[in-house]
Amino acid sequence: MSDIAAYSRVRPPLRSLNPSILVVDDDAKIRELVTDLLSMEGYSVYTATNGADGLQLLERTTPRLVVLDIRMPVLDGWGFARALKARTSVLPMLVMSGAVDARRCASELGADAFMSKPFDLDDFLNVVERLFLAGMPRGAPTGLHPRSAKPVHPASPVWCTDLSFRRLH
Repeated sequence: MSDIAAYSRVRPPLRSLNPSILVVDDDAKIRELVTDLLSMEGYSVYTATNGADGLQLLERTTPRLVVLDIRMPVLDGWGFARALKARTSVLPMLVMSGAVDARRCASELGADAFMSKPFDLDDFLNVVERLFLAGMPRGAPTGLHPRSAKPVHPASPVWCTDLSFRRLH
């Protein structure tokens, strides 16, 4: 059994909620880790190696959340975020990056949350679930419960904008 499989928990069925996520990252190991982890949690995952490929995927898929790296070849996270805002209604975005100025960049991009690489798997899943649930219409029956009552705050490795923090709590 792989480390990821051992980590996975039994989750309520998500399929009826269309729990699809687009992961845009040029690092193959990060993409594989995130894809495996999210798939075992019941999410459908689409992946792209850069922002241009991510935008092409958006033409034929309907993800409910975007997990985005900032620094990538071809089209970086900045270009992807600008194009995303120009073509779609609100789509929650989680920025993950190892860049020194990534927190500032995520804020300027209008991201709903930020995580530093490397990241804690439980923190990652907690933020994904919260962003996914925040995007659901109020009162929609999800059968899901937040993974923990642990707040996301600026002192933790997970960061949210003030608006997103209010929406998530």
